[in-house]
Amino acid sequence: MFPAILTRRRGVDRNIVRLLRDRTEGNTMVKGTLFRLHLLQESFPLHGSCDNNVQDYRSQILSTFGTVLKMDSTKKVVKKLSGEGAGSAEWFTSIGNEHSQIVSFVLTCEESAEKLQPMCHGVMNRFRLANQPVPKILYVDCGCCRAQGRTAVETLFQPWVDNGMVVRLDIFHWIHRFDAAIRTESHSKYATFKSALAGAVLAYNRTDLELLIKAVRAKDLPALKCVSDEHVVRRYISREQLKHHVRRVTLGVQETFRLVHLAIEELKGPAGLDENGVSLFKTPEAIDEMWAAQQRHLECIQDPPDMNMYRVARSTTINNVDVPYYKCLRGNNSLEGFHKTLPNMIPGPHCAARPYQVYLISGIARWNSDRTSDAVFGGRGRRHRIYSAPLIDRLNTRCRQLFGESVEENFQAPADVPSNELLGLEYLFSQSTGESFSLQDIVNDGPSPEEEVVHPEQPDTGEADEAYHSDMEAHDDALDADLPHITLTSDETSTVHAPAFEDAWSPWSKNDVVIKRSGQHSL
Repeated sequence: MFPAILTRRRGVDRNIVRLLRDRTEGNTMVKGTLFRLHLLQESFPLHGSCDNNVQDYRSQILSTFGTVLKMDSTKKVVKKLSGEGAGSAEWFTSIGNEHSQIVSFVLTCEESAEKLQPMCHGVMNRFRLANQPVPKILYVDCGCCRAQGRTAVETLFQPWVDNGMVVRLDIFHWIHRFDAAIRTESHSKYATFKSALAGAVLAYNRTDLELLIKAVRAKDLPALKCVSDEHVVRRYISREQLKHHVRRVTLGVQETFRLVHLAIEELKGPAGLDENGVSLFKTPEAIDEMWAAQQRHLECIQDPPDMNMYRVARSTTINNVDVPYYKCLRGNNSLEGFHKTLPNMIPGPHCAARPYQVYLISGIARWNSDRTSDAVFGGRGRRHRIYSAPLIDRLNTRCRQLFGESVEENFQAPADVPSNELLGLEYLFSQSTGESFSLQDIVNDGPSPEEEVVHPEQPDTGEADEAYHSDMEAHDDALDADLPHITLTSDETSTVHAPAFEDAWSPWSKNDVVIKRSGQHSL
């Protein structure tokens, strides 16, 4: 007797499956690995079960919807495609939702409106057939606005835009654009400038901050009772605590313009010099030109009026004080975090087309399932790590029959939507060859003998992502404002202002620059 993994018809020694884990060293396998792969093929009837599993995972992905969508592209994972699909794809484009789930994903030969139009139409049609409401907001890193007419993104999602969806620019990418006018990121005043930009766009909620200060003071109330709030924030509250326990709201176009203008004017002078007398900006003209170009995006980075951009993920206790733990719905950082994890779903440096598609669909379906569990309050949405929807459905049915209750109470069966959307390589092959993509003969589909084998001691020599790549933690830190630039507000959502205040295109006079909105003040 031995521990075994059971399938519908056969079982395989669990130790044999563990030996197969070194498939991550590469898909061109040495003799011993080929022998182990042969054992796996003998133990599992790949032709039938693989296709069934892929269809199940596909249904789960096509049952994913959302109200806050994000759209972004990456290149790194595409470089792993080999065989008949090698060199035919340039971009991996995905659409995510507010829970970091993937709504749709495709591979394309170029990142253009023409190539992405079928994907966008497919997603909108899926929402319509499932009777899902139109998303409220779509975050992008470019193409958010133009001087006249519709942008490319608005054209792609025109039915949704006509029904009230707004397109917004990711704040981090807007701040990142100022780097083109900066001499070097190692300049001593670089962090100060980025903090000032973040503080000019986002204000911290006063009520949340006061609750966090109260929780921190509770650790040693007699000693910290006489310490000022400013000193507590400076010395005892970490950036992680501010990020997860204090909500932020955009300040509005006028206030953002005023604060950014003041920061730039101040740093163009002596305040922008390092210890060697080198200016932060390349030239005053360079930063003025960049600032003039970015002013038209001031309205694009504001939150929609009266829309809550946070959800309470769970409740935490700090020094016996209950503090809500927030998850932010704003921006593209969750989608970029997925793109950072995505290459790990494809084992090895190369992968043939059919296994590549299976890895993508199964990996993304499991990613979505984990995000669904995390979206439940407290992150306890699922008791078992099972990803097969039919299996979970049967388990719940039998448990209700025998015990009168379900095991997985938060499980929702995939929606019965007759969608003809193409995912991953299906989309690429349809556009490049006009032929349908099939998983038949997947067992015989593998890399050519001349492709390299990567051994455990050999590092991955893959090139850096040509698309703009940002680390999740660095992304979040760039939006943190240091104490001198923290602004407090009593608002929990963005408010509606008079049209004159929101006109980022109009010339600003000196009197406009010194106006400060009521109800806000710096800490």
